[in-house]
Amino acid sequence: MTRQISLVRKAVQNKGKPATTLPDALHLKWIAEHIMPCEPALRSWLNNSVRCRTTVDDIIQECYARFCSLDVSGITNARGYFFRMARNLLIEASRQNNIHYLASYLDIPENFLKDETPSAAEHYETKRELDWLRREMLHLPSPEKEAFFWRKIHNLPYDEIALRLGVTERSARRYVMSGLTKLMQKRDSRTPK
Repeated sequence: MTRQISLVRKAVQNKGKPATTLPDALHLKWIAEHIMPCEPALRSWLNNSVRCRTTVDDIIQECYARFCSLDVSGITNARGYFFRMARNLLIEASRQNNIHYLASYLDIPENFLKDETPSAAEHYETKRELDWLRREMLHLPSPEKEAFFWRKIHNLPYDEIALRLGVTERSARRYVMSGLTKLMQKRDSRTPK
């Protein structure tokens, strides 16, 4: 009874104010980029875990509702956060329905929580490789360098490359393959075995 009275008081206090604020475009973009790709894996896990009247769709919908009102700037592992939130909602629903789970039903496999964002070392190594590739591309002979650049960087079709170089399409293909072969040989020669 007292809970109903407090809800009525809140409703009266908030009269004239919007019930919730909608998330801005950046917030929705973050949800689309970080949360939505994880939904199929979460849905699969929930389908194997849910043993009560609460449906998988209800849990996922509640997660999205909470993400819309949540400050996501501090979340570094969105996938793990999404899974933990769903797990907590599942526990909450089972408590409300007086259902007792075995702990094994609610264990989330570690690979589901793994943060797949590259580490700083991986970023650095990738940047180093790209810088090396950029330098080595500049040392290729002229037709190979141009053909390789237009094909691999600008993704032009071979017929367009042939027109720009004034050669046949077959020659354009050969130039690209020759440039690629030379770059791979240079990379293999610099890698210690």
